[in-house]
Amino acid sequence: MDYLVAYLVKNQNHEAKMAKQGVAEVTPVSRDRYVECVSRACLMGLSTGSIIFAVSFLGQKHFTRQMKGMKMRNIVMSSTVFAGLTAYLIVEAKLHECNKSYSKANAKQNEFYPGT
Repeated sequence: MDYLVAYLVKNQNHEAKMAKQGVAEVTPVSRDRYVECVSRACLMGLSTGSIIFAVSFLGQKHFTRQMKGMKMRNIVMSSTVFAGLTAYLIVEAKLHECNKSYSKANAKQNEFYPGT
């Protein structure tokens, strides 16, 4: 999980975007909170995706058991696509919240301590 979080934080490059906006410096405390928020976002997406896969797979299996021609491959593929899309959307929304709160916290900190 640490590799995934480090990859997301590095590729978003949110600190460089904040530097362009005039935020002078990011404290280690706020960076740690940001990394924690990103890891929670990833875990929430993975757990929700797993639950959605299980529910949609079992639901489709139950409701299509009387249908002829319904293959297990189709049920697995549709459940996987639905779970993946759900996980992606949740992680994307949570990362947006993390970035917003990270920018807000650093902007507020730089108001109080402009020279740091």
